[in-house]
Amino acid sequence: GGLVPESKTLYVTVDACCARITWVPSNVCIAESQGLIPEGSKQWYSSNDMLSCQQDCIGEAPCGGLATWQRLHADATTCCKVSLYWVDEA
Repeated sequence: GGLVPESKTLYVTVDACCARITWVPSNVCIAESQGLIPEGSKQWYSSNDMLSCQQDCIGEAPCGGLATWQRLHADATTCCKVSLYWVDEA
């Protein structure tokens, strides 16, 4: 709380502010700035062990948590073909 120091930039909307914070996914920034729980994009990314693809969401499988830096894909098939091309399909 309190007054904002002159050295800080003020933004008219949370969207504008979050657009400047490029190291945090915009959906996470916007939700957390408003006191909400962020939702994932429902797109797909390769898991940290690089052996499977997971969905960008919170909950049970196939959700793998919120993506932060991972490349996102529209579907699991594309994710596996592009990001895990060396893994045999099971």
